[in-house]
Amino acid sequence: GWSSSVLPQLLKPGSIITMTPEESSWVIVCVEIGCALTSLPAGFAIDRFGRRSTLMCCSILYAASWLITILTRSVTYLILSRLIQGFCMGFVFCGCPIYISEISQPSIRGMLNTIIISLWYVGLILSYIIGTYTSYDTTAYISLFLSVAYVIPLYFQAESPYYYVLKHRKADAIKSLSYYRHAHPSDLKDEIKAIEDYVKDKGSNRSSFSSLFTDPVSFRCLLIMQILSFTTIFTGITATYVYATEIFSKTSGGSISPEEYAIIMSVLLLKVNLIASYVMDKIGRRPLVLVSCIGCFFSNLFAAAFFYVTLKTDIDTS
Repeated sequence: GWSSSVLPQLLKPGSIITMTPEESSWVIVCVEIGCALTSLPAGFAIDRFGRRSTLMCCSILYAASWLITILTRSVTYLILSRLIQGFCMGFVFCGCPIYISEISQPSIRGMLNTIIISLWYVGLILSYIIGTYTSYDTTAYISLFLSVAYVIPLYFQAESPYYYVLKHRKADAIKSLSYYRHAHPSDLKDEIKAIEDYVKDKGSNRSSFSSLFTDPVSFRCLLIMQILSFTTIFTGITATYVYATEIFSKTSGGSISPEEYAIIMSVLLLKVNLIASYVMDKIGRRPLVLVSCIGCFFSNLFAAAFFYVTLKTDIDTS
């Protein structure tokens, strides 16, 4: 959201940071690079330092990245800032679902993890709105405030009981579970035992990295996951996020600006996500994935045809 609303301002003559289109693409892609580089270290960090502690450290790094954005007027430092944000995204995407899964009851676990994506879209909406109606510096200051504000409620939450059991701190695990269940420790013996059994079983059946490629079941799961991940990226949704304003500037007209079209798009994404969350357990994950892939195919086909006609021919598409 930030890239879509702010970068067009920086590419204008006389902007506070002189930037070429090529440099702006690096500002965008560095977030994805940082996120990719931290996928494996994030798994180690959340087991070594804790789920909650890792997420709190991300807040500090987010704040540092926005301070760099505020205090500097250089493309190099802006790229560094975005790279740090990418690092944090990698840790959050790994740590947050695990933390939520481990502190929640099984009956609401799926719903809470779905809310993560919904809140992602809420953040996208806010980024579009803030970036559209405020200045470059104001956007950075608001983002800095949100980064700091995020850590305050998290500080007062308990660490995951699974993490405490993993570290052989049973007393702390009981306190943590009692906090999240609002129950007396004596009523949680069965659940604590189930957590201990799960952690013990997970430790005794820990597989090596090479087993992902040598074990047929593990390799099949890896292959499915990679196909879904690549499919998600190649639908063009990431490019649509970051270039939404520029895309709509080629197509929009009338009383609605490209920035406002981007806001409308993000609201629609949130609505569709909420609908998908509701019907997911009713019709299944696989049918939703298939419908989504078919929908993305036709959407990209229509978009490609439109831009080809608009940019490569003299046909009036207004």
